[in-house]
Amino acid sequence: MLCEVCEQALAHVTCTADAAALYLACDRDIHSTNPFASRHERLPVGGHSIL
Repeated sequence: MLCEVCEQALAHVTCTADAAALYLACDRDIHSTNPFASRHERLPVGGHSIL
């Protein structure tokens, strides 16, 4: 599954609030922009909570 932001790298996490599959660097860029976004639960693609 490709990252829904860059559409080039494989997705490593899914943000449950945004319903988006993201590459780790894209996830960091998006969720570090404000304190509310940083609280979103992210799950490894196919797994348990890591954040």
